[in-house]
Amino acid sequence: MADEKAESGAASPAASSAASSGNDDLLAVLREILDTQRQSSERQARFLWLLIPIFALLCVQVVLLLFR
Repeated sequence: MADEKAESGAASPAASSAASSGNDDLLAVLREILDTQRQSSERQARFLWLLIPIFALLCVQVVLLLFR
């Protein structure tokens, strides 16, 4: 029984280091996803500023056609 406890104690640091490296890998992937989301949000914001004047121009044309 003492041998089993010694073996489980020896396996525990190895298991925790494997779990730690797995957590580090997971955190790295999550940070990469977060960076990708930030970049796509910035691109969407640039295109939104292009769409606003286009939409305004279309609204003006519709109003002018209605009052024709």
